Amino acid sequence: MKIILAIDIAIAAKPWCLLIFRVSINVFPLPPVLSDQHSVLSNQHSVLSNQHPVLPVQPLKAIAPSWFARPAEMVAPELVGCRLVRQLAQGKTLQGLIVETEAYGPTDPACHGFRGKTARNAVMFGPAGVSYVYFIYGRYYCLNVVCDRPGIASAVLIRALWLPCVPQWINRGRVRHDHQVAAGPGRLCRALEIDRSLDGLPFSAGNDLWIAPRSADLAQQLQRYPGWLQQTTRIGLTKAKDWPWRWYLAHCPAVSRLPKRDR
Repeated sequence: MKIILAIDIAIAAKPWCLLIFRVSINVFPLPPVLSDQHSVLSNQHSVLSNQHPVLPVQPLKAIAPSWFARPAEMVAPELVGCRLVRQLAQGKTLQGLIVETEAYGPTDPACHGFRGKTARNAVMFGPAGVSYVYFIYGRYYCLNVVCDRPGIASAVLIRALWLPCVPQWINRGRVRHDHQVAAGPGRLCRALEIDRSLDGLPFSAGNDLWIAPRSADLAQQLQRYPGWLQQTTRIGLTKAKDWPWRWYLAHCPAVSRLPKRDR
């Protein structure tokens, strides 16, 4: 029995699934570290599931813009486990757990700002804690958080999000697994209805996008078990493809791409 099966059950966003998840743990005992991780992630999912993604949720404290005023490779790993909040029309809110990030910096050949400032990447050279949204392949939007000091091209790409269930505007026929609805930057932006109109928006409470810190429980467990946060090379690049500037939550099926050992 693969561990991933137990996680799949826990993430299905149906009330009876968490009960089956607990039974699965009892029948197929896990190593202590993984068992603890599943417990914490299940709790995170339970909190999100109890707050329907298109209904008002309990207020969260937004991360201050100054927190992002550091090199992207420092911010990216610490963003994993934080919560991305999308404010929708009529006071409705959608939130999910950030489970995968990539960093891009000024000396990075894969960074949009590597060759200098343009109309497209101008936001990257501005203040930290602002959204940088770009369009690729003629069909996908990607969401980034600007980092470091003004004048320095630095940003973190939010690659994957763990949502409690599939938003009603998503065609379920195009989603193979519910927990993969925001697995990948294009899917994430589609699920949260993010496009270029949100480019340059400060991540602060009251705006259409903002970020809340990790829960105390998850922060404690990530400190206790550093292996939960995995570091590897970035995805889909032709330049600097060997730079290990991608971080993700181990064993989480909402991640866009997991190595075989984590599946």
